[in-house]
Amino acid sequence: MDRLTARLGGLVRGYGGRLDWQAGRILRAVQAAEFLAAAAEAVDAAVSQFDTMNAVPEWLTKLRESVEEQVDFYRREAKLGQSP
Repeated sequence: MDRLTARLGGLVRGYGGRLDWQAGRILRAVQAAEFLAAAAEAVDAAVSQFDTMNAVPEWLTKLRESVEEQVDFYRREAKLGQSP
């Protein structure tokens, strides 16, 4: 929250003590990006296991690409509202 407050110039609290909509959006995106990055690491570990057998399933490759796309999306979302 401290990093988010600094990033938004102190505008983290909204009406009624709730989280400001922009801060909430950024916080959600940061958390999602972190979660998906961990999922991407797990998929990469599975790919490495199959790669040693020279038999990476197509569905695993597609899953890996999909997770990476989502990580990129949420990282872009997390950068919204960032001070230049």
